[in-house]
Amino acid sequence: SDNATKDALNIKAVEAYAGRTGRELNWYYCTDRHRGRVMANGDIRELIMQQHSGKTEGLLGRIPLVLGMKVIISKNFDLEGGVLNGTVGTLRRIRYKMNECGERRLVSCVVHVSNGEAPKMPELGDSEVAVLEESKSWDLRHPITKRTLKLSRTQVSIQPAYAFTCHRAQGQTYDHVVVDLESCSTTESAYVMLSRARSLKGIVIMRPFSFKRISTSPNKPTFAVGLIHYCP
Repeated sequence: SDNATKDALNIKAVEAYAGRTGRELNWYYCTDRHRGRVMANGDIRELIMQQHSGKTEGLLGRIPLVLGMKVIISKNFDLEGGVLNGTVGTLRRIRYKMNECGERRLVSCVVHVSNGEAPKMPELGDSEVAVLEESKSWDLRHPITKRTLKLSRTQVSIQPAYAFTCHRAQGQTYDHVVVDLESCSTTESAYVMLSRARSLKGIVIMRPFSFKRISTSPNKPTFAVGLIHYCP
């Protein structure tokens, strides 16, 4: 029922993809700054890495990547060319540097987008787009001092594209989905989840759910997690 669950499911899905394909999985880290200084080590950095994407403006602290996996772009890069926030594609290439901690820092990547209409760029193939890093500000409440830390995160705007929140899944259509109706907060959540599939044969309900999950008042906003897109 939250972004943390979605992020955890995506990690499991990427690990499964790496296992099926025999391809190497590597983690690619962001750069977080506080008052202009890089947060390179310590307990606070570990706490920062644990924050889910809903708290960090959609930029993950670390991203598990495998060449050939499905990724979703979380920024509008080319409106006319169809490379928008929510565009799903296939990861083709990765560019990174090593940071102060000996970790891979993602700099950019190349994603193949089947429905993209952007003009072909030099050194890129047809329907390939370059996704670059960006910086966003976000707040973290210190667990001891209770003070709010103003942080700036730099990371490439992609995430694994296997599990989505209900909010993110709106407007998408898939042949096969797994839905978690028990996580619904209103009937709209259930409707969005179930209507992502092209047919009833393409729907699997993850676990038993109570009737109130699909019969509650439609007055509350919905941000439930519940949809996993998978390739059989």
